[in-house]
Amino acid sequence: MLAAGGLLILLAMGFAVSGLMSDGDDDATGADTPPEDLSDDQPEDPDGEAGDLADLLFGTDEDDAIAAGDGDDTVSGGGGDDWLGGGAGDDRLDGEDGADTLDGGDGDDLLQLGAGDHGTGGAGADEFGIDLGSDGDGPATITDFQQGVDRLVLEFDGAEADAPEIGVDADSVPGSVVVLAGGVAVAVLEGVGELDPGDVEVRMSGEAPGDEDEDDGALIEGTDGDDTLTGGDGDDTLDGYAGDDLLDGGTGDDLLRGRAGMDSLFGSGGNDAITGGIGGDLLDGGADNDALFGNEGDDLIRGGAGNDEAYGDEGDDTLEGGAGADFLAGGAGDDVLSGGAQGDLLFGGDGDDSLSGDAGDDFLQGGFGADTLSGGDGDDRLDGTFSHGTGLFGPQDEDAGDVLDGGDGDDTIVIGAEDVATGGAGADTFVTGSYIETAEVAGHVTDFDPGQDVIEVIYDPGLTPDPVITVEDFADGTGANILFDGQLILSVEGAQGLDPSLIELREVELDGVPATA
Repeated sequence: MLAAGGLLILLAMGFAVSGLMSDGDDDATGADTPPEDLSDDQPEDPDGEAGDLADLLFGTDEDDAIAAGDGDDTVSGGGGDDWLGGGAGDDRLDGEDGADTLDGGDGDDLLQLGAGDHGTGGAGADEFGIDLGSDGDGPATITDFQQGVDRLVLEFDGAEADAPEIGVDADSVPGSVVVLAGGVAVAVLEGVGELDPGDVEVRMSGEAPGDEDEDDGALIEGTDGDDTLTGGDGDDTLDGYAGDDLLDGGTGDDLLRGRAGMDSLFGSGGNDAITGGIGGDLLDGGADNDALFGNEGDDLIRGGAGNDEAYGDEGDDTLEGGAGADFLAGGAGDDVLSGGAQGDLLFGGDGDDSLSGDAGDDFLQGGFGADTLSGGDGDDRLDGTFSHGTGLFGPQDEDAGDVLDGGDGDDTIVIGAEDVATGGAGADTFVTGSYIETAEVAGHVTDFDPGQDVIEVIYDPGLTPDPVITVEDFADGTGANILFDGQLILSVEGAQGLDPSLIELREVELDGVPATA
């Protein structure tokens, strides 16, 4: 499941961002400071805004249970028999494949149902969409249809002449109305004795509602061919289906789905939610705060203006945050991430990734693989450690060696196994620790300046109550090795003659579990 809400993206994928949690405070502590419980020491979204968007949540091919919470959320179940809850707000829920249960909660919700699905709108004026061409067994069931308030929309493929005849059966299911399309039961409305024809609309796929103002939004669907779909000024839903499609949401808070094919998806104005599907897609959020999900394929994802959240998922993706405080996560594959202006959060995920913070005070973590991290201008935080472990506080490192370059500014660089770190201009802090278990995987610093830079060593006092730090100069006099209880953990160019007392010790609780390299 993907939850486009800052750090939730990684946590939902089962990752432990352990190095990230270890160094959330710029003020390092000495060895005589009590150990810190870092369970709440997670990074804040840049300027406190990058995680303030409504949720864009995606399920998997398994049986998922997804609760969106407050806000105007968009939830897609994917494959499997899913439970989707919108919570408060005007939500859009789509179970997609499988026999799904959808609960809109409070607000004016849109529930997209297929054969065999169950839908509950909750309080508010809700729309229940029934795809007459969906696979599955039996009709969809709507548990709380409010006559004169809610609307039932029956969607079919083909031309206007192909519209099925709609009928109502009020006898076969006691206390309910069965809606028929072409003589086939497609929906059961529980608790409804009679159905007003004005509560039902028959709509061709790709056709906007004919009886509502453009500003109210439209459901616009393509075909399995190469479609061009354009939204209006309202909050529109554009669904391209298969084919190489061009979708433009227009102004408004829109939902765009490319699905299969090499699609070009443009949110334009408004806070948009965009997902690409299978194939190499172009996703462009445009203005305002957008949530973008590439899915499978080698995608190009541009956040544009605003505080955006973008996730590449599978494939070798390119993510560009643009203006604003953005959250970017590459997912699987060899990805290229560029934060752009302001302070951004960048996570590479699996694969050999390249991350550039650019301007602003950025946070970068490569994830698994041999990654290259460049902070750029600003006081950046670069983290070369990563682990799939759970329940741990403090750095763990199981990934390959990374290249870490802080750039200009006073940077903090957490150095993992076999990492090479360069601070660049500014007063930098190089962090290592007892998680480096053998000399063969010790990290390396290329440009230590004893006049302004700092070396910090993290350790667990429960495992090593009285650590001893030793500095051994290189034979050629160009640097020194840093040893923790006799174990090499970092080699540092420029550290020759460094007084061991100048190396800062920071105590970190590892929750009773030894670090693993």
